[in-house]
Amino acid sequence: MAAPGLSTLTPKVVKEQEKTDYSKWQRVEAKKKVSLPSIASPDRRKEVSSACSQRGRQPAQFGVRSASPAKLASLRKQRFAPKKTSAKDTELTRSLDNIKIFTRLTRSQRTSLDKLKQHGAFLAETNERLVQEVQQAEDSAVKQVRELLQQYEVFGTMVTTLQDSSRHQLGAAAVELQEAEKTMENNLAKLQQELARVNRKVQALQDELGVLRTYMDKEYPAKAIQIDQLLRDIQSLKEEQQYETDELEEMARSVLGGLSKKMQEEQEQIIRAVIEEMLSPYKDGLQQMSANNRVLQKEVQMQKEIIKELQEDIMELQHSIQRLRWDLRDPREVIFADVLLRKPRCLPDEEVVLSVPLEGEEEVAF
Repeated sequence: MAAPGLSTLTPKVVKEQEKTDYSKWQRVEAKKKVSLPSIASPDRRKEVSSACSQRGRQPAQFGVRSASPAKLASLRKQRFAPKKTSAKDTELTRSLDNIKIFTRLTRSQRTSLDKLKQHGAFLAETNERLVQEVQQAEDSAVKQVRELLQQYEVFGTMVTTLQDSSRHQLGAAAVELQEAEKTMENNLAKLQQELARVNRKVQALQDELGVLRTYMDKEYPAKAIQIDQLLRDIQSLKEEQQYETDELEEMARSVLGGLSKKMQEEQEQIIRAVIEEMLSPYKDGLQQMSANNRVLQKEVQMQKEIIKELQEDIMELQHSIQRLRWDLRDPREVIFADVLLRKPRCLPDEEVVLSVPLEGEEEVAF
C-alpha cells in the first residue's frame, strides 16, 4: 500500500528540490563566466600561418632567432592549454556540484522514504492495534448482548409462567366468588322469606293488638297483660331478628375474608414455588453473592473506621502544628530576652490583671 504513495511523492520532492535556490551554497569562482577561445575558421588559420611565416622570414628583433612552424604550433598549444584546462575544471566543478546536488536530493529522498516507511509501519501498527481493540469491543458487546438475551428469555419465561398461574388463580377465584355470591343470594333470599314471615307475624300480632285495644275497656287488665306480653315478644323477636341478621352478615364477612385470605395465600405459595423453581440454578451464585456482600460490608466498615481514626490523627496533628506555630518565637527574642524585654501582646478580649505591690490592696481584675 505504501508503494503508490512513494511513487506519487517522489516527483513532488524532486520538483521542490528543483525549485530550491542552491546559489548560496555554490562557490564564488563559479559565478565568473569563463570565456572559451573561439574556433578559428580555415581562412583565419591560413592568414595566421602566412603571418607567422612572414615573421619567420623577417629578422627577429631584440636578437631573438626566428622560430620554426613546429615550435610556433607548440607555443600556440602551450598558450591555449591553460584556457582549455580552466574550461575543463569549470565543467568538472559544475558536474561535481550537480553530483553533490543529486546526492543531497537522493539522501533527502532516502530520508523521506525512511520516514515514510517508519510512518507507514507506525500507521500499520496503530491500525492493527485499533482493529484488535475494535474486535475486543465487538466481542465484549456480543457477549453482553448474548447474556442480556439469555436473561431476557429467562425473565420472559418467568413472566409468562407467572401470568399463566395468576390467570388460572384469578379464574379459580372468580369461580369461587361466583359460588359464594350464589350462596349469599340463596341465604339472603331465605332471610328475606324469614323476614317476610316475621313481618306477617308481627302484622298479625299488631292486628290482634288492635282487637285487644278495641276490647280494652271490657277486659283491660287481662288484655293489658297480654298486650305487654305481646310487646315483649315483639321486642324479643326484633332483637332476635337483628341478632340473626348481624350474625349472618358477620358469617358472610368471615367467609369472604377466609376465601380471599386463602386465595391470597395460595397465590403467594404458587408464586413462591415458581420463583424458587426458576431461581434454583442461581441459588449457589446468590448465596455466594450475599456472602461476598457481607464481607464487603465488613471491609467497608473497617475502612471507614480506619479513615475515621486517620482523620482524628490528622486533626490532632493539625492542632499540634497550630500550637507549634503559636509557640514559635523569634530567635532574637529567645537569645536576647534580657535585652529586648518583650512581653506577649495583650488581646482586646483578654483579661488584664493589675498587680500593684502596695500594702493593704488586692489585685484588681477587669
